[in-house]
Amino acid sequence: MNIFSRGVEFHVPRERGFLAQAASADLTGDGRGDLVVAWEVGIGTRDQPIEILLNNGRGKFISANSLISGPLPTVVHPQEILIGNLQGTGQPDIFIADHGYDAYPFPGHQQKLVQWNSSGQLFDATANLPQELSFTHRAAFGDIDGSGNLDILYANLPAVSTPLPQLLVNDGTGHFTIDQSRLPDGVTGPGGLGNTGCLLTDLTGDGKPDLVLGGWDPLHTGRHPSVVYLNDGAGHFTDAGLINLPMPPIPLVNGTGPTALDIISGDLNHDGRPDLIIDWTNGNYTSHYYQILINEGGGHFVDETRKLLPQSTKHSYWTTHVYLVDLKNNGVLDLVVQPSNTTSPTIYLNNGKGHFRPAGTFGSPGDIITPLSEHGRTDFVALHLNGVGYIYHNLIAPRPHALGSIHVGGTSTHGADAFLSGNDEWAFDSPKHHQQHQLTSEHAPELTDTLNLGHVFGGTLGGHVRDWLVAA
Repeated sequence: MNIFSRGVEFHVPRERGFLAQAASADLTGDGRGDLVVAWEVGIGTRDQPIEILLNNGRGKFISANSLISGPLPTVVHPQEILIGNLQGTGQPDIFIADHGYDAYPFPGHQQKLVQWNSSGQLFDATANLPQELSFTHRAAFGDIDGSGNLDILYANLPAVSTPLPQLLVNDGTGHFTIDQSRLPDGVTGPGGLGNTGCLLTDLTGDGKPDLVLGGWDPLHTGRHPSVVYLNDGAGHFTDAGLINLPMPPIPLVNGTGPTALDIISGDLNHDGRPDLIIDWTNGNYTSHYYQILINEGGGHFVDETRKLLPQSTKHSYWTTHVYLVDLKNNGVLDLVVQPSNTTSPTIYLNNGKGHFRPAGTFGSPGDIITPLSEHGRTDFVALHLNGVGYIYHNLIAPRPHALGSIHVGGTSTHGADAFLSGNDEWAFDSPKHHQQHQLTSEHAPELTDTLNLGHVFGGTLGGHVRDWLVAA
């Protein structure tokens, strides 16, 4: 099943070193995803400005200089780019998590922020963040207290002089102050280990984001689980709301336990509850493991990885980022992952019930990827480390949901009805042959406005489906 078609080549303005991070969002309101990228040299030895590029609508990205006021912020060892409405204006702002030089004494780095000024231009708004050095490995946005403002969580690692994880509260205009009183003592108190990954997302259905923190083993003492802290409804997370998540079956490496990197959430099995996928690597960053935790409600998560995405814990590469996106345009979340440097971006398709199967790769080994939403579908941008990139266009056309049955004409006396279920499985019932057939979403490229059922079912049913789309 071919999902993507590679577009034309484009080039990101070159900085020193190699491309490290990318993110996409519609910055200008024209319905096209634009691009933000960041470079790094070695393990973080040189400050370099981020780049902002606009989608020209013809498969390439062009300079956004006309939208930028003054120099853009610089980064050293960027870990993640987050884009969201931080000022309350409806326009997306840009935050870059940067842990700085990645060797002793691990000094950390100033986190960076780009916002919109009153003239409608993007500018370096880093002054609106706390002025400090932090070893921020990941970050997350979330409106923790229902104020309507996005706050920021820093997943910090406590190096020689850098702080433990921090919560930054938004004053509503995109100015942030640290409020550690909202975090549990187990995170900010003595003996805290810091966290390599984080997520703010509503796991209980109360409308308030809960806090998920990724475990790691800096003291080489064994396994440390990822955890959930439930929101008390007012934007506070306490030890009383602690949920220890199941550990993955990843062996220790010379006594060192695994590390959780990206953490993502979505309803994987269509039961109405948000589940979790945690991207793990082993103690020396030479493996990957995508742990699937099914939310059973009541704060209970079950590790269903072996059933839903069987995989080995012995691999030669780790994964930098993972994404949940609807590739088949059917309301089902699929998994796309970005391996470190030896393997191409990889696709795992969801059958609608949370079962994932490998569905090939795209791009090149080591590519930096980011989802790109255009025309009601999810494409991907893939960038080589030298800044050469392509848009991988989704071949599965968006379609509205079907509301009922569709008559399939075979002959004048024998027909079949087609039904589209909630998980996008097509069931065809043929009176002539007294049997029912299911066409799952893996056949989606064949589901055009004229579908030859004889091809799909090997000649069992003749005729064509016409006008099979019913507007939702």
